[in-house]
Amino acid sequence: MSASALSPLSRLDLVRTRWGRLYSLSGAVSLAGFLLAHVVVQASALGGWQSHRRLSEAIDWIPLAICLEIVCVYLPLLAHLVLGVLRSASEHPVDGELPRRILHGLGAASLGVFLVFHVWQFRWRLWTGQIDRTDMFPELVASLSSTVLGGIPLTAIAYLVGIAAAASHGARCVYAVCCEWQLVPLAKQRALGRACTALAIITFLVGASVVIDLATGAIVPRFPG
Repeated sequence: MSASALSPLSRLDLVRTRWGRLYSLSGAVSLAGFLLAHVVVQASALGGWQSHRRLSEAIDWIPLAICLEIVCVYLPLLAHLVLGVLRSASEHPVDGELPRRILHGLGAASLGVFLVFHVWQFRWRLWTGQIDRTDMFPELVASLSSTVLGGIPLTAIAYLVGIAAAASHGARCVYAVCCEWQLVPLAKQRALGRACTALAIITFLVGASVVIDLATGAIVPRFPG
C-alpha cells in the first residue's frame, strides 16, 4: 500500500515509526561511538600517563579525527536529544507505563548532564586552548580524586552515574534499532535483549573500574620498580 492510500491516522503512525527509528538509530550511533572511544582511551590511563598520552596522540594522527567525532558522536547525539524531546511531547503513556517512562526520562536527563559536563571539562577546553593534550591525564586524575563536603568524591560519583546511564541507554538504543529495523528475527529478540543487557553491564564495569582506579588507585595492582 502506498503512503498516499493511507488514512490520516495510519500516516501519523507511519511518521511516528520513522521518527522512532531515527531516534533509536541516532542514539545507538552516538552512544556507541562515545563509549567505544572514551572507554578505550580512558582505560589506557590504567597504564599511566605515558600510555594515555600515546593513545591520545595516535588518535590525533587519524585524518579528520575531530570531524569524525563531530559527525559520529555530537551531531547524532544532538539529533537524538531533539527527537527524544519531540517524541516525549507527542506521545501519551498508556496505563502502567508512566513509572517506566519517568525512570527512563531521569536516566536520559542524567546522561545529558554528564555528557555536557564531560565535553566541557575536556573536549571544549582542549579545542579552545584552555588545556593542552598533555594536561588531560593529570586533569582527569585530579578531577576524579577530588572530594567535597568532608571527603565525598562527587565528581567520581557523577562519572559512575553518567557511565551507567550511557551504557544502559546505549544498549537500549542498540536493541531498539535491531528490532525496529527488523535486523533480528522476532524469535531471537529475547536473546538479543539479554545480550544487550550483558553488554551494558560489561561496559559499565570497565568504565567504573577506570574511574575507581584513577580516583583511588585501588583496582589495578601496582608493583614497585
